[in-house]
Amino acid sequence: MVNHLQHLVSTLDRQNMLDHLKNFPQHLQTAYDLVDKHTFITPTKSINQVVILGMGGSAIGGEMSVGLAHDFGKVPFFIFRNYQTPSWVDQNTLVVAVSYSGNTEETLSALNQAIARKAAFIAITSGGKLSEVAQSAGVDTIIVPGGLPPRAAFGYLFMAQITAFWKLGLMNLPMDKWIRSIVQETEFNIHPLLPCEVGGRAFELARALENKLPIIYTGPGVLAPVGIRWKGQISENAKMLAYHNVYPEMNHNEIVGWRQMPDLLNKIVVVHLQDEDDDERVSVRMDKTGRMISRLSGGIYYLQSHGSNVVSRMLSLVQLGDFTSFYLALLNQEDPTPVTAIDELKAYLATV
Repeated sequence: MVNHLQHLVSTLDRQNMLDHLKNFPQHLQTAYDLVDKHTFITPTKSINQVVILGMGGSAIGGEMSVGLAHDFGKVPFFIFRNYQTPSWVDQNTLVVAVSYSGNTEETLSALNQAIARKAAFIAITSGGKLSEVAQSAGVDTIIVPGGLPPRAAFGYLFMAQITAFWKLGLMNLPMDKWIRSIVQETEFNIHPLLPCEVGGRAFELARALENKLPIIYTGPGVLAPVGIRWKGQISENAKMLAYHNVYPEMNHNEIVGWRQMPDLLNKIVVVHLQDEDDDERVSVRMDKTGRMISRLSGGIYYLQSHGSNVVSRMLSLVQLGDFTSFYLALLNQEDPTPVTAIDELKAYLATV
């Protein structure tokens, strides 16, 4: 089985997604160093809210930043994945425009609106039009290394954001104290996830999800954006649908839907992502709901985060999901990297 899996890697992973997953800890360290050395000129004394703009792989770091801001933010944090910014964005808003390519049309459109409303902004990108706009405006611009699929640049984009928020005094995250353990712990997480570890959790979970419809359930806290990451990675890497919802909200509607179309329900595998800081009542709901739907579903899994701090714990499940989606791609006989449907849509949009 090990030789077969390694053969699949060598024949299907033609654009080296596995290398990007293995380099994730280095991406985190590089982004931290870039931002830590940056001298910020953005005034934050009058800032009373933060709005993050991004799409797809460039947005998930913002989702996780917003999740962290619930407990560590000094002002409200929001994320918008859209062409527009809300009407309340003003001169007291810090807008963080995140686009790995620098050419994401939705992000550029929303940023132009924010600029018209006199909002302060900073940019995180590898180049493109966003870099040009930001540098022309003379605002803080964090240029991360380019050349990756945006979803594989998550380490750069996420770490750049939370380090910037720490340095700007907008989040109470002690990044200078945590960065070493974050990098070391994400490095430690990798070996059990590699192709040589066929009995590892990522590969075994991928086998359980093969030819199934994954639904990722989380609590509403820091793991909610991790669930969004799982959904996106399974879709883009494995080229199969996946869905995500949160407790306790799903207990007020979705749980009732676990009744009709039993043949479909039996094709659904539920993955619960759990964290030590989950609300006790949410944990009770997860346990009972899992028992209620287990006889109808194709399988129920509970996965616990681990790490010495909340960022490490979030990233432990990000890594597990990323590797699981990678192996799912191989089991589906897919190259994990290409996203031809997105490319086709972008090509069409460029003509209209």
